[in-house]
Amino acid sequence: MKHAYLRTPDRVIYPPANTEKFVPGDDPPEDYFLLVSALNAYKRVDLAVEACNRLQLPLKVIGDGEEFNALCELAGPTVEMLGKVPDDEIVGHYQRCRAFLMPQLEDFGLTPLEANACGRPVIAFRGGGALETMVDGRSCRFFDEQTVGSLVEALDGFDDRAFSQDACRENALRFSIDGFKQQFGEYVQTRWDEHTNRTGA
Repeated sequence: MKHAYLRTPDRVIYPPANTEKFVPGDDPPEDYFLLVSALNAYKRVDLAVEACNRLQLPLKVIGDGEEFNALCELAGPTVEMLGKVPDDEIVGHYQRCRAFLMPQLEDFGLTPLEANACGRPVIAFRGGGALETMVDGRSCRFFDEQTVGSLVEALDGFDDRAFSQDACRENALRFSIDGFKQQFGEYVQTRWDEHTNRTGA
């Protein structure tokens, strides 16, 4: 039996970020960078730890996983390995950081959008989902290689004051829950209309 496949243009509908939970804070940012991640090898948290070690920059790492002990040994005096943090405390960490670090390659990546939703900029590896969700120079600063040296270059002299809180949040709002519902509803309606036009149903 032969099967016919519809050759229709693909449309990507990204999963939503919770922009109602993650909101800007009232207090000015503090002097630390933030990373929130499962601590697995492919997340490349080691790059962030080593780069902050080299520049002696404050870094808070939230998360747990198989790499936790190794990262604790790698961490210098300016790096805090916080482990698991209650959900109701994570928002405050986002709100107060200078910037959020994303050294890994992700298909999508919600955590940088959560940081943007809190009005904070992101320093991200230029690849994967970050190319779709982040705006270089507006909500994010990219670094080009997954190496300590490349991340050091992005961190060195980084000025979070060059990024607007409103611009960061506006970027995250493109991926809000309401926006997701609207896009998904429009997609379903479009496909239903195409089906009924073809079948006369």
